[in-house]
Amino acid sequence: MPGEELAFPDGTFTHSIMNLGLMFFTDADKGAREIARTLHPDGVAVVTIWTVRSPFKIIQEVQAQIRPDDTPFKTPVPDIWLDPEHTKAVLSNAGLDVQGITEVDVHIGGETADGVADLLTQFGSKAFESWSEEEKEEVAGVMKKIVRGRAVPFTRPSGSGVGIKMTGAILVARKSGM
Repeated sequence: MPGEELAFPDGTFTHSIMNLGLMFFTDADKGAREIARTLHPDGVAVVTIWTVRSPFKIIQEVQAQIRPDDTPFKTPVPDIWLDPEHTKAVLSNAGLDVQGITEVDVHIGGETADGVADLLTQFGSKAFESWSEEEKEEVAGVMKKIVRGRAVPFTRPSGSGVGIKMTGAILVARKSGM
């Protein structure tokens, strides 16, 4: 069921959680209106976005080192979605009162920097899919070199690890009571 056309009656939910999704909708404004429509009066919506996507910058850096003349890899999400004020405006225009925005640092991580580099290489495979096998092998080495220089220690539920810091925002909104 598309998020822009939810098959639920008005006022169905007390809470709606949209985790890193609104920016992928074909029509985010319509999707936000659907969130508002399906919430009870005084219902709460929680929407998350990225504000800093460090892994994509690293993928672009790898690309620039190996193929400097290529157009830099672009993410499928326009940069405007990195601004919490944009998401706030979309939610507000849908009839939701954004009551708070909290930024949170997280990590894309693993046990070792090389493990994180391998993860980013897989994560960025779309950027490198048309490259030769020789270039793809070079990607792995360049990625490891960059990640080794940027990975920071952090604590994971399973113990210590290293990762690349990313920042997200959590927007909490309320549908005004009627």
